Amino acid sequence: MLRHFEAAEIEFLRSLGLLHKDASVSAVNFPRVHVECTYTSMVQYDDLLNIAVRVERVGNSSYKLAFEANVEERLVARGFVTVVCVDTSTGRSRPLPPELAEALKKSRQAEGEEHV
Repeated sequence: MLRHFEAAEIEFLRSLGLLHKDASVSAVNFPRVHVECTYTSMVQYDDLLNIAVRVERVGNSSYKLAFEANVEERLVARGFVTVVCVDTSTGRSRPLPPELAEALKKSRQAEGEEHV
């Protein structure tokens, strides 16, 4: 399931106009420092997963995404991923790039407005 969450994360970031392009050659990297997944129902081979992604939290140097995976209308898993922005030269956390932080905050606000 975690591979599917990662693919959904990449598509989510792409939908925001972002992608951690060339992170290996840039001054920052984005390791996942905490991952959790709760399975709520069985998934069968070749089931089509629909995974919703939302921004749970945006901090100074990290963000947390929430995932819900469904097969048809049946919830099969929930999960969270915490990602930290790390300076590749020091190995220490650093502030999120402004364009990433703003896009994540804007997405979080839009989610909140949809649920009001």
